[in-house]
Amino acid sequence: MEDHVVKREMELVPYKLTERQGWASIQVETGSDGHVKEFSLLHLACILISELRHKAEAHLGREVANAVIAVPHYLPYIRRQDLASVARYDLGFHGVKVIDQQIAAAAAYHHHTKRGDGKAVLVFHLGGRTSSATIFKFINGTARHITARSDLFLGGKSFDRSSSTLCGFLQPDVMTSLRGLSTTWRDSSGGGIRGNIRQDKEALLRLWVACEHAKKALSDQEETLVQVDGGGISFSAALTRAKLEEMNRDLFDRAMGLEAPSGESQGHGRRGRPRRRQREDPQGPSARQGLLPWQEAKQPRGSGSRGGRRSGHRDSFTSRGGSLRGGVL
Repeated sequence: MEDHVVKREMELVPYKLTERQGWASIQVETGSDGHVKEFSLLHLACILISELRHKAEAHLGREVANAVIAVPHYLPYIRRQDLASVARYDLGFHGVKVIDQQIAAAAAYHHHTKRGDGKAVLVFHLGGRTSSATIFKFINGTARHITARSDLFLGGKSFDRSSSTLCGFLQPDVMTSLRGLSTTWRDSSGGGIRGNIRQDKEALLRLWVACEHAKKALSDQEETLVQVDGGGISFSAALTRAKLEEMNRDLFDRAMGLEAPSGESQGHGRRGRPRRRQREDPQGPSARQGLLPWQEAKQPRGSGSRGGRRSGHRDSFTSRGGSLRGGVL
């Protein structure tokens, strides 16, 4: 619990972190009576995998006997073994394979086949809470890591948080303060002041969701409207791509800083840089434009893309690649 990553996480998550057998666990209230229950990471993984299995079996109409589990590259070997053991002995899977998410994503582009053999691949991942850049090669179908860097506190939610703060200064009809975000909201009827947004959890949640939609819209548009209307709340503000990029410049720089040193440290020239693939959409124009000059291929076959534009669920490529890598099961 003294680890700096755990301490930082404790400041961000809505639940309590505790130590159990040398590993972090979480405590959550499981009922209206305030009863608290503790879950280990393996317990949570078991619940998640079991739920996914039930959904898969309901969809397929038959039993699912084997599993491929994709995990972040920084997950320790011992935790990977624990996951495999839980899947085999607690959930009853016959065959289990634990692989890196980044390797699964590259496999979706068939880099694990002969056509990609020996070529350096960079997979850039910008997820909801974390981000990473990983360089590796496939040698005879086996992944060989070259280098990897991660930022455990940079993700899509970082951009949402910045956007929601920004929106407080864009609304012309409300009172604002320069002490951070202290926008006041008016009743949807146009009546008096509702209150301080920082003291209104419902308002904050609605604004957060609206900013998430706006962030995605600005990937393809120059301007969009952040609008919250409901629950007695009425708010709208125009948000441009330029303003979003200006307010998030530090976040974009952090994201690009993950992969730039990785390529340079391997001595790659402009022509020799690794073939680059995105595992998850950055959902921000600046981050995506920073990657495009080095991208040499479009989406995996069957991904439903048109003209290189992403479509489908953001984790679908990892799932597809994982199924290809798990074929040996």
